[in-house]
Amino acid sequence: MKPPHGSADKILLVLVPLLCKRCQLFPFLLSSIKFNFCPQIVQSLVSNECRCHGVSGSCTIKTCWKTVPNFAKVGDHLKAKYKKAVQVVYNRKKRRIRRKEQKRVKITKDTLVYIDRSPNYCNPNPALGILGTFGRVCNKTSTGSDRCDLLCCGAGYNTQVVREVKRCQCKFVWCCYVTCKECPRIYDLHTCK
Repeated sequence: MKPPHGSADKILLVLVPLLCKRCQLFPFLLSSIKFNFCPQIVQSLVSNECRCHGVSGSCTIKTCWKTVPNFAKVGDHLKAKYKKAVQVVYNRKKRRIRRKEQKRVKITKDTLVYIDRSPNYCNPNPALGILGTFGRVCNKTSTGSDRCDLLCCGAGYNTQVVREVKRCQCKFVWCCYVTCKECPRIYDLHTCK
């Protein structure tokens, strides 16, 4: 599904100046690069789906429509682009971008480029609004993205035994009140150091 005409461009025209305040490349980028990278990715992943209608599975009428890919597929595609991203520098005199590393590989329109490296989100940096990982809740037994070694950036984690009392086994008593039991729950809470 395509957004209303110009809506993505309007959002990006608001966001890009905010993101590019430090890099001072905004006029160059606006004139030479299209800021519809994410919508382009989604559009490139759009596929046709069809369904047949008819008696006993015969395909007398075929209905087809375009489907937007699921969020995970778009995320995987963006992650792959992110891993292959190229750091560039801007030549003001020639009004061109070039690779920071002197490799002879051409930058195509599909290449994801960046000017500054991302900050280290593991350590706090109040100037950039980065809180760091201290106190972040993690899952010791997980193998997913919420696992402690990943979320805590290898700094380790603390384990606390937490006792929590919640209302449970609630029942409605005719007219007008609810009775509940109190159920204690004891569990380990892991937080980053």
